[in-house]
Formats: sequence, structure tokens, C-alpha cells
Amino acid sequence: MDVVGILDFDRREASVDATIYDSRIAAFTISGDMAVRLNFGAAPAFALSAGGFNPRFTPPPGFPELRRMTIALADSDNPRLQLESYFATTPATVQFGARLDVFVAADAGIFGYFSVTGYLSFDALLVLAPPSFIVDMAGGLSLRRNGKVLFGIDIRLSLAGPAPWHAWGEATFEFIGKRTIPFDVTVGEEVAAVLRAMVDPLGDLLTALADPQNWTGALPAEAGLVTLRSLDPGAGTVVHPFGSLAVRQREVPLALTIDRYQNVELAAPALFDIASVSFGPTAVHAGADVREHFSAADYLLLTDDEKLSRPAFEPLPAGRSAIGFPAAPDTGEPRMPVAHGAPVARPGDTYDTVVINEASAQPKQHLPDAYAAHPDLLTVFAGYAAGARSPLASPGANRFAGDGLGIAVRDPGYRLALRSTLAAVSAVTYVSRAEAEEALRGSARPETLQVVGAQEVVS
Repeated sequence: MDVVGILDFDRREASVDATIYDSRIAAFTISGDMAVRLNFGAAPAFALSAGGFNPRFTPPPGFPELRRMTIALADSDNPRLQLESYFATTPATVQFGARLDVFVAADAGIFGYFSVTGYLSFDALLVLAPPSFIVDMAGGLSLRRNGKVLFGIDIRLSLAGPAPWHAWGEATFEFIGKRTIPFDVTVGEEVAAVLRAMVDPLGDLLTALADPQNWTGALPAEAGLVTLRSLDPGAGTVVHPFGSLAVRQREVPLALTIDRYQNVELAAPALFDIASVSFGPTAVHAGADVREHFSAADYLLLTDDEKLSRPAFEPLPAGRSAIGFPAAPDTGEPRMPVAHGAPVARPGDTYDTVVINEASAQPKQHLPDAYAAHPDLLTVFAGYAAGARSPLASPGANRFAGDGLGIAVRDPGYRLALRSTLAAVSAVTYVSRAEAEEALRGSARPETLQVVGAQEVVS
């Protein structure tokens, strides 16, 4: 087997290609190709195949065309007996199948040249979520004299399930004429009605938001040199006093009207979002959007053309970051700011002044009056304090960081523009294609507009 593998960190891709050559099992020749494709970047994807894919499945873009895994049980022109097979898997499917072909011929002299051809095949496609499958089976046998069919039979059958069970196909007989007998049988309740009663996007979303593992604490920009004691497992989410909370989940995209969930069309479109955050009865700053990569086709009703033209994964809202703590009542006492800008009271914080002069009779002198420092003044003092000047304050790569150059590459965005001129209709730039498409559907005259990349807009 010849194998070549490529690991491209810049494109965040890995690939393996292999082909069998000059190989045998006992006296039987074997051949075939296999390939693996993996993307671990912004649009993650995976596919593995030995011998190709199910005929009903569209291979991922850029996946090579593969020869079936083949063993020639009799590889002469007459007789000929060959078995082909394949196996493939993607994140959502498992695929396998096989085909057996046979041919034998004999010259009967004055009675003519007779030949027998036959085949038997099956192709299975299993979808993992929600579980479903479709299997195509076929078989045929024909007897020919001098190339003309004397007798032939061909049967094709497809079975899909499990709800409902659906079998269809046809049987064709050829003997002094050709006759075809079709059949189509359905048993059981429609799968959409059964699954629609089973899926609960709101319930799954609330469960995800209630999971402590989806909540994290974030340090403030100036955390200081602080050591935290170890807490017992299950003690909850640890948050810095001046920090903030963040929550993210991967069940349902937020702030987007969805039509499907877990591959089931919903009875009515649904939209979910985090409108507000509160600690007990006290409302707090709800923070900013946190995004995760979702496949829009899993949540929206898209045509095949739209599925091909849209990005495989889009960054959609999945939670909130920089969720703040409740602000204490204004008592006139000094306050320290927290990460999101809402102050918390620090009534016990007072400071005194020490004058150090080794040449004087009193090398260290405390001034008598303690005072409350203004937060802005404390910020200036903190920048020159021992902790800020310590080498430990800039560990790792921060030690080599210089002044910023002011150069950055923006993430791609989308805008609404007129179909006729590509002129922008608003200044809003959407992070994902799905959000831009939803804004297009909600516009006054969607037929006159289109979604384009932000760089395509004529301003």
C-alpha cells in the first residue's frame, strides 16, 4: 500500500491518501483506495472512506474519487467473479456496501454462444442523529444466446426506517417479452410526528444553562498577584471578587429563529435568547455575546443549493461573557470598579501615609490621619507598585510583548445590500450569514435585497 499524509497547520487540515497495489489474498488479487480528511479550524469537518461512499451520499468538497475495495475471485475474461465493497464514516453517517458480479460463457457450436451474467448488491446508509437508515438491495441474473436475452430477472428493493417503515422497488422478468411489477408499502406512523413530540429545544437549552460546567469565572484585567486556596470538588464556580461570569452552551444557537432541531422540523419557528441576568432579585449587567460554531443546516430549513453555498459552520451566539455582580447601594463610600464597569462598595478601605527618611531622627514616620483614596488615584499608584513592577507580573510570552502596531485582521462579516447596485442599506455588519439572512427575511422589501460579504458592499 502506498500512503501519503499531510498535516497543514496553517490551513488547519490533515489528510491521508492510500492505494493498494500488487497485492493478493492467497491467489486472489485485491485493489482499492482509501482516504481521510480532517479540518480542525473554524469549519471543523471529518470524513473517512475505504472504497468510496454510498451512491445516495454527496462526498465532502475536495474529497478524492476512490476505487472500490475489490477482490478478484476469478479475474480472467471467462469465467469472471469479482467482489467489491466500501466503508465510510462522517460525523453524521456510517456507510457500507458490497457488490458481487459473475460472468461465464460457453460456445455450444451450432446451438450458439451462451453466456450467463449475474450480480448481487446492497448499499446501506445509516444516519446517526436522529437514528434512521436506508438500504438499497438489488440482484439480477440473465441467460443470453448470441447476445440476446433468453431469460432474465432483475429485482430492486429499498428499505427505509424506522418510523415509518417504507419498502419500495420493482421486479422485472424477461421471457418472451418483458414485464415489470412495482411495489410500495409503508407501515407505521410518520417519523416527523413521532420525533417532533420527542425533541424539546427549550428544555435542552435550560438544562445546558443550569449545568455548572458551562459556567466559568473570568479574571479582571488587573488581577494582581493573588494565590487562591484549593476548593473541594463541587464547591461551585470560582469567581474573582473583581471578575465576572461567563456561560456558554452548544445545544441551540441564541438570538436566531430556528425551524429545525435534532434533524426534526419544529411545529412552529422558535427563537431563544438571554434577555436579562439577575442574582436573586437583583438585575445585573448581562454581558456580551459568546459565540460557538453551529451548522446552520441543523437549525434552518435550507435548500440543497443553500446548503452548498453556505459555510458549513457559522459563529452564532451561544451564551454571555462579562456578566457582572450586583452593584452595592450608593452610600458615599469609596468604590472599586469591577470588570464590566459597575462599582462595588469597599467601605473598610482606608489608607495612611508613611514618610521614609533615613537621614532624619525618625527614619519612618506615619502621618496621623488615614484617608480614603480616589479610585482613579489608586489606579495610578497600582501601575507603579511593587506587584506591577515584579517580573512575575508579566510571565511567559508577555515578557517579550512590545507596543501594539495597531494592525489587525477582521473576521469576515455580512451586510444587506441592494440587488441592483450592491449599495449598503444599513451600517450593520452581521457576524454570521445566518443572522444576516434572518435580518433579510424581516426587512420591508426582501425581494430587493441580498446578503453579501461586508467587503462587497458599495459605499
